[in-house]
Amino acid sequence: MKFFALLIVSIWTIIGHVWCQSEYHYPESFQPDFRSNTAGGRASPLRGYGGRQNYPQPRQTTSDTLVAQVHGSGVYGYVTFKGESNGETKIVAHVLGGLKDELYALRIFQLPPQIGAACSPLSLGGLMYDISEREKVYLKSGFETSINARLNTKGPNSLLGRTLQLHGLNTGSQICAIILATDTTMYQGKLHHPLSGMVYMFHSRQSMVIGTEWLMYSDGQRRDTYHTWALAEGLNADSNTDRKYRNELERCSQFRGDIVFSSRDQSGPQIPVSTEDPVQKGRMQYPLPNLGDIDRAPSIYFIVYDSERTNQILACVALNRVEPKTVIARLNSTEISGQIKLVQRNPYEPTEVSVNLRMAHPAYAYGLDVLPSIRRRRNEAKKCPNIKETIYNPFHIDPAWVPEPNMGTTDQYATGDLSGKYGNLSQLREESFNTYDFNLPLFGYYSVVGRAVVVYAPDGPAIACSNLDLEGRDLTTAYATFDVPLQGQFIMRQAAGECSSDTYIYIEISRPEGAGINKTVNHKWNVHQAPAPASTESLSSTECSAVGGHLNPYNVSTSCIYQRDCSIFTPVRCELGDESGKLGVIDIPPYRNSQKSDPQVSKYYFIDSDMPVCGPFSAIGRALVIHDSDFRSSIVACSNIIEFKPKQ
Repeated sequence: MKFFALLIVSIWTIIGHVWCQSEYHYPESFQPDFRSNTAGGRASPLRGYGGRQNYPQPRQTTSDTLVAQVHGSGVYGYVTFKGESNGETKIVAHVLGGLKDELYALRIFQLPPQIGAACSPLSLGGLMYDISEREKVYLKSGFETSINARLNTKGPNSLLGRTLQLHGLNTGSQICAIILATDTTMYQGKLHHPLSGMVYMFHSRQSMVIGTEWLMYSDGQRRDTYHTWALAEGLNADSNTDRKYRNELERCSQFRGDIVFSSRDQSGPQIPVSTEDPVQKGRMQYPLPNLGDIDRAPSIYFIVYDSERTNQILACVALNRVEPKTVIARLNSTEISGQIKLVQRNPYEPTEVSVNLRMAHPAYAYGLDVLPSIRRRRNEAKKCPNIKETIYNPFHIDPAWVPEPNMGTTDQYATGDLSGKYGNLSQLREESFNTYDFNLPLFGYYSVVGRAVVVYAPDGPAIACSNLDLEGRDLTTAYATFDVPLQGQFIMRQAAGECSSDTYIYIEISRPEGAGINKTVNHKWNVHQAPAPASTESLSSTECSAVGGHLNPYNVSTSCIYQRDCSIFTPVRCELGDESGKLGVIDIPPYRNSQKSDPQVSKYYFIDSDMPVCGPFSAIGRALVIHDSDFRSSIVACSNIIEFKPKQ
């Protein structure tokens, strides 16, 4: 399904304030680099370093083998862990890249690496094992190392979900990798009230582990507490979407499932909650005993008990299975044909990349734009309408400091710089390879789903593009259209029926031409509780008193610390409808049309992991409100969010 074929109003560029990224443009004129390419294909010794034939992969893994895929700071490879019958653990490591003669110490920390965070012991919990210090063995790039370590990795000492850190003895570099089984399934739940944060569970045939992230109070309390907790199997009645929402709101007061694990009964650790330091104090991870075939349960719930009234449930949430995501960009033009396919099993694992391109026209660079491409008419003047021609670079990688193309690890390049990561297309008639990318997420705020893959000619212009469309999922589409006193549209898309999954939001907004108002900045925008009054004269309105407050079904507190606690990293701490709190404010320019350039409007593309367009708290049928500039609360305009239903 095409990602943004819909645009109801023809309104027409500046990317949003929340990215604040380094401008990562390709140069106006490319100088092909023949050092790493030949007419027949890429000659780099790394062959994309992620190509399976050269990316070191573990051999003969079984269901009880745990694997850490090492990738960062120019170093890549693997480390495997397998328990032996004598109680020892066999560790096999093979890494490539990095500086010559560098040695790496192996360390294991309690908690998984946080997505987007630095590989620092401060964010990894306590040190469990310093393998190199204990065994007096260090890794050297280019060599396979085997260690029989005196480690007990069974039961509460399980390594599933832990962090392996490689620490460079000479450079001080720190490279983190999560330790997972090859058959890991992930579950996830989002707590909103009176606690907010994320609960996750990794499950393999041999191991199971549960953990929490960013746990804090969302009811205004500012304190640190510890809580007993439980896992429960829900009945069939507890598995539908409406019941899951209701159980969380009612703190499982009507829940009739069975407890399958209790930290109180089995001496498990208590859960820490910290409003003042949730990054470090609001996290925990605990290996679970064998709970049987929990994947067959109709639903799984995580229950937290009150810290003082220990038999009373404080909060509960359903854990939803995280399904793999597949996106495909299909290119079908006279210049470029083929496809780029991405698959990611869960947010903690790398993305599998498959590139198959055929070039009938000289090409050079290719990458992901910050915006999707949108075709508004059959015959477009541009090959790739609507894109900004700026590489998606959310982690602010300085283009002056990236390695040569195809000579680094993916974290060293902008997220969307595909030809930097894998090598350019110069002098190639075909390009086909498979690789892994550890900096190409398909989940959460930094997701690349829906963005445009763009191929550029050697002299600069875009010659082909296609959006990364979700494969195998129908999408629910909703939109809010503005025509007075602003003009534009907000489009929301979410996988149909997956109400806790990501919602993809595209925005175009401007003031009418000739309105006599200069560009205004820092407008908050939100989904409110109720719809705006219907009008026969316009699609939007300035009469917005009936829309109520922000959509806030979980009644999260908006007291003085709300502005601190609600952010892109903690969307479940925000009011459900507080879009600018979760994603960022928007700017609104006056519309200007020119025959020499695209009309001037603001365009944004956001991913919200907690704004459903299905279920009882759906945005559909409510008002989307744009507030006044400079973070003021007065309302400029409102428009109702309507579900788009294509003609049959």
